[in-house]
Amino acid sequence: MPHFIGKEIEVQLAGEVRDPVSFRFADKEYRIVEVLERWHDYGFSGDPARKRRWWMRHHVTCYRVRTAEGEVFELQHERGTHPEQAQKGKWYLYRQQ
Repeated sequence: MPHFIGKEIEVQLAGEVRDPVSFRFADKEYRIVEVLERWHDYGFSGDPARKRRWWMRHHVTCYRVRTAEGEVFELQHERGTHPEQAQKGKWYLYRQQ
């Protein structure tokens, strides 16, 4: 059963597409050996009755990864809406499966 975590984490990236290769959570380093799945969330949050504009959308890339220990986690990279923020953003450990 998935276990929700929802904490901000530090992530190391590598490769041309800048995939995560490791992350740090609760004073432990997790080495990622496989990106199982990658998807984007461009949805809206908040009150659906509000008028929605393009700049109010999420800009999140989600990753399902397997660690060297065989654990499966979902990571989220919230990129923000401004091009200068896109490479920085914030990373979250969403849940452990």
